Amino acid sequence: MYGLVIYSIIATIALIKYWHLNKINNENKNFEISWNSTNDRMLMKDKKTGKLITLSEDINFDYNFELTEIFFNGIGPITSYIDKNDNGYFEKILHYDFNGELVGESRDFEDNGSIDYYYVILESNDTLEFVDKNKNGRMEIYQ
Repeated sequence: MYGLVIYSIIATIALIKYWHLNKINNENKNFEISWNSTNDRMLMKDKKTGKLITLSEDINFDYNFELTEIFFNGIGPITSYIDKNDNGYFEKILHYDFNGELVGESRDFEDNGSIDYYYVILESNDTLEFVDKNKNGRMEIYQ
């Protein structure tokens, strides 16, 4: 008897969870949000085109995304946000061109949400570097 009650409670919770996810997906008029079976990967697709917009991954199953990738028109990723220490701030942001080549990187060395260092690779393959020397949120050219 107790087993049947426990089974009923678990089944009800599972049904409510999937009903709620379906409700959220149907309410968003522009995007379709889907999760994989282990709830560690979330995809966001454009409802009109079906193309991937965002991929977010919870690598260590702690309900905090360690990796979020942004796609442009299904191409990409064009930007990857990385939070390895799970504090909610991205320590590294990688920027790519439409061919998947790395064209820049932003770094937050102090884990405070403010970019401390940034570099961009120009079409001439020269690298332009910026640093926030004064810790005031304004970048200066790094020399």
